[in-house]
Amino acid sequence: MLDALHTEYAEDAPLFTWNDSQWKILPGGAKATRELDVGGMKLSSDLQLTCLTKQFGDTLPSGGETIIYRDIAYTITSVTPACAGYQIRINADLNVQGM
Repeated sequence: MLDALHTEYAEDAPLFTWNDSQWKILPGGAKATRELDVGGMKLSSDLQLTCLTKQFGDTLPSGGETIIYRDIAYTITSVTPACAGYQIRINADLNVQGM
């Protein structure tokens, strides 16, 4: 069913840039924010993207690499397989290098 959903929204799918190419995110698969908690920020990522694994072929994004989402640079903190490897969940934090 995810393949059908991905195909149906293919033209309108949100995109992110990694490795000088654009990649599709599952509809509803982007979460951006970090909630403020007592004592500072909660331990979570600034951005979480969910994508179908097959679009990447043999080379998946990995920790430490930079991605661009909505013209903002993020550094990948983790890439986690989901749904028996059919999807990946990319967690990333704002890229603050050089600040």
